[in-house]
Amino acid sequence: PLQQLTDLNDSKTSQQARLSVTKIIPGNWCELQRFFRLYNNLTEEEENRFMIRGKVEHAKYELITHASVSLLTELVALLKKQSKSSHNSRVLAAVWSRSILRLTELFEFGEAREILVHGVYNMSTEQLLNPANVANEELETYTKNSSNLLVISGVIDHLVLESGKFEGVFDQYQQELEQSITNKQDLSEIIKNPLLYMSVRDLKTRSGRSLPHPFTQNTSKIQIGMYRKFLEDLSISPEKTYRMMLINSVQRNVDIDEPLSPELVIYLMLNNKYLINDFKRLKNGDPIGFQPFDNDINSPRDGSMKYSIAPICEVSGIDAPELIELVKTEIPAELHSGTLWKTAPTYRYLAARLAQLYGLTNDFLSPSLSVEYSAKDTIFNQVNYRYNKSEIESTIEKGMDLWNGRRLPLRPQYKTICKSCEFSKQCGWYLD
Repeated sequence: PLQQLTDLNDSKTSQQARLSVTKIIPGNWCELQRFFRLYNNLTEEEENRFMIRGKVEHAKYELITHASVSLLTELVALLKKQSKSSHNSRVLAAVWSRSILRLTELFEFGEAREILVHGVYNMSTEQLLNPANVANEELETYTKNSSNLLVISGVIDHLVLESGKFEGVFDQYQQELEQSITNKQDLSEIIKNPLLYMSVRDLKTRSGRSLPHPFTQNTSKIQIGMYRKFLEDLSISPEKTYRMMLINSVQRNVDIDEPLSPELVIYLMLNNKYLINDFKRLKNGDPIGFQPFDNDINSPRDGSMKYSIAPICEVSGIDAPELIELVKTEIPAELHSGTLWKTAPTYRYLAARLAQLYGLTNDFLSPSLSVEYSAKDTIFNQVNYRYNKSEIESTIEKGMDLWNGRRLPLRPQYKTICKSCEFSKQCGWYLD
């Protein structure tokens, strides 16, 4: 099955094959249906009304935690559209920048939603790359040739900093941040607090105020456990995670050293003000304070690339007075004055800062996992679990056994799954 996925992906896209966490959970939904679709070249899943309702409800919770300004949303969409970067590149830059913003807001406000995590699976050894025992040199070789690697990705719905029985700890932590950080827009200034711990949560939407089948609840526990494992792996070593982020970029067929288009850089700064001070450093040729990145950009490269950002009013295709005024107000003129940058902003930079922020979560990690159940925009139940690393690792192994062809698909746990299945007439299980 994994080879079929790889071959099918090669024929459809320039990106290498990827899997999501939900596709490797043993017994999740119906494994046989998944392979019927795979071998019928149907890799995209059509959204049903339940999925659409879930996306809408997720978006509402996301907007509560991470508010956006409607005018800004409309204007930056125009900038993004004008960007000369490829669609893959724009998407990657946007989601990495969003994760940088939200992880930073996690430390400032105590919670964050929709945080990307991933693991890297070595198809030759049939194991996940473990940052604790993989060498930097090995990871560096993978940034040049990652054909035998598979990225397994997921999105954490909700991260929360908690203090348990120690009331008022986060309020005190916020005060310490206020006093210690000289510039809230500076990514290099984050402090730690030993009394705070991080809870990893997943949000499940329901049509009514009832919990799902016990098997489905267990599947949710496994899913949130996998997210917790990937977050821990990404937090162990910022330097190694930096290399793993570069591997992720290569897997998406994105050139890690391609300068971000000027329109895209302005788009990112309007969406994420935490990038502004770093972009000043890059423009002036100053180090950002993360040694692996600073070493990489100082290594011998083709110095012929000239990079600058013209005043927004001169950008081709931009005819929006509100946007021009917004850029003048929100972004320092030195960053879009048309003068040359000594170091161009690239995907490598975004990978570096995101790797650092993953690393900052390590001191806050805890065994606390929760699945939140929501109906009609209201959390009606929260089921708590404790992270079991060995259970999750053995479950990932069992899930990948299916994709590696070492076990048969598992039957669905309840017949209702079969009622809407497009392959029911061909399925021996259904006919039973």
